[in-house]
Amino acid sequence: MGKHLTLDERTIIQVSLGEGKTLGEIAKTLGKATSIISREIRNHQ
Repeated sequence: MGKHLTLDERTIIQVSLGEGKTLGEIAKTLGKATSIISREIRNHQ
């Protein structure tokens, strides 16, 4: 498992946010920690 998120994972985050999913739901879907999802969103707004 790499340190960085893949383009596909970033796309899933973007689509999921648009669907109103929580960070926890997105993290569970991707099998990642919620903090990773939060950091990704914060760093790429």
